[in-house]
Amino acid sequence: MKATLDQRAAASRAPGETQGFLVLDLQVDPRNAISYKRGLMKFSGFIFLLALFISPTGPQSLATASEGHSLVTHEDYIPQTTDLGAAIGLAFNTSNYILADFFGGFQITSCGFHCFQYFDFSARAAAQNGQSHYMSIIGWRLQRYFDGSSWGPYLRPFIGNNHYIYTGTVEDSGLFGAALGANYFLHPAADARFEIGHAFGPIPFTMATIGLVIKLRNL
Repeated sequence: MKATLDQRAAASRAPGETQGFLVLDLQVDPRNAISYKRGLMKFSGFIFLLALFISPTGPQSLATASEGHSLVTHEDYIPQTTDLGAAIGLAFNTSNYILADFFGGFQITSCGFHCFQYFDFSARAAAQNGQSHYMSIIGWRLQRYFDGSSWGPYLRPFIGNNHYIYTGTVEDSGLFGAALGANYFLHPAADARFEIGHAFGPIPFTMATIGLVIKLRNL
């Protein structure tokens, strides 16, 4: 029996291969490693923005004092009655897309607890290797603000349409999702905006953007 097993083992080895110990060849697909890193980055950004939104006191000022003088000055973020701005970023699914976003919003009413409600609209374009997605989106934004903080986090559920063009193919599909973001005071006439969100639908997307909000009433 032993001779038979040895003969079978020898026959199964490639020419020139010698008998030896069992070797485990563990390899990690580079594509999976990149996917894990992207997922970790998106999850970290989501947790940071969620913490800003649910914080009872809001993020604290970064200003410190030395001998009674502020080393870093700041001003509080104050929600505007009208928002208008633009942003750039990335959209992820099975591919990576360059994303441009033009957005606006109108304040509807207060929701208490340092919070305002907004009706938002957005026109987004994502492109990569001849593929184009043109998204028209409307949403409802819960915008928070805090005394003594330059940050104003928000939550925005949305719905919309995705107009997809690729090699002569044109398709339209619905989408829905939610985004977490934060506005940051930069100047009396402008705020910075950071956002990460996910859109569900026949063509799902995770989108991350950084942009500028123009304070129309302060121009």
